Amino acid sequence: MTTTTKDEGQACALRPETIAEWRARFRQTVRYLSDNQSEFTSEDIVRLVGLPTGEAGMNRNNAVGAMMTGLARQGLIRKTGARRLATRRSSHGAEITVWTRGTRYV
Repeated sequence: MTTTTKDEGQACALRPETIAEWRARFRQTVRYLSDNQSEFTSEDIVRLVGLPTGEAGMNRNNAVGAMMTGLARQGLIRKTGARRLATRRSSHGAEITVWTRGTRYV
C-alpha cells in the first residue's frame, strides 16, 4: 500500500481531469436531488460527491459555491428563500441556502 502526503493528495485532487470528473458528478447529483427531493442544500450534494479537494478548510472548496451559483445562473436550480443550519462540523453551524429545481431545468 502506498501512502501519500497531504500535499500529494491535494495536488492529485486539483488535477484538471479530477476536477472535471468531480464537476460532472456534482451536476448529476443536483439533477438526482432535483428529481427526488423538493429541496436540498449544498451539504446534501457534498455528502454524495465529496469535496473537490477532499478536505474541509477556509477557502479550500470554493468550487462548491461556484457550482451552485453557476447552476442557478443557468436556471437549473433556484433559491427557495429558506436557510438551514449547516450540519458539517467544519461549517461551524453557518446558515446555508436551501435550493430547489429551477425554471430552466430539463
